Amino acid sequence: MSGSDELGTIVDRRTVRFERVLPAPAARVWWFLSDPAGMAAWLTEADLEPRAGGRVELRWQTGDVERGEVTRWEPERVLEHTWNVGGMESVVRYELTPLGDRTLLVLTHTRLESNRLAGYAAGWDAHVHMLAAACEGGGREFQETFERMLPVYRERVAALAD
Repeated sequence: MSGSDELGTIVDRRTVRFERVLPAPAARVWWFLSDPAGMAAWLTEADLEPRAGGRVELRWQTGDVERGEVTRWEPERVLEHTWNVGGMESVVRYELTPLGDRTLLVLTHTRLESNRLAGYAAGWDAHVHMLAAACEGGGREFQETFERMLPVYRERVAALAD
């Protein structure tokens, strides 16, 4: 179960950020972020051209396909790409800081539609838990975590309006 210290931060009405120490070295975490086989272990089926200007394609189990472009490529340090959904473009940024045999991941998703912020936050919460499990050689289901966390993030987003 997510503890409050593991919750993502609703930075503003269009940005969510997660900071997690993952149980793997930066090179292994980078593989999960940038290699199609690694991405499939925690995110979804994907293709990613490993360079700035390269294309990104995410293929979800729902049949949705999202495309974007790699905007920053610094192996084992920073990966940033656009994320296009329904004509809206947002930006996902992964920053890695090596901590010996572990890695600090800072994942920031910006330029989101405010009415979808809670859903993205709950989705990333579930996926970051799946990434941590994958780093340890295990797996974790998306839907259970997403459904449990969505009301939590809806409350946090609503609190911004107060």
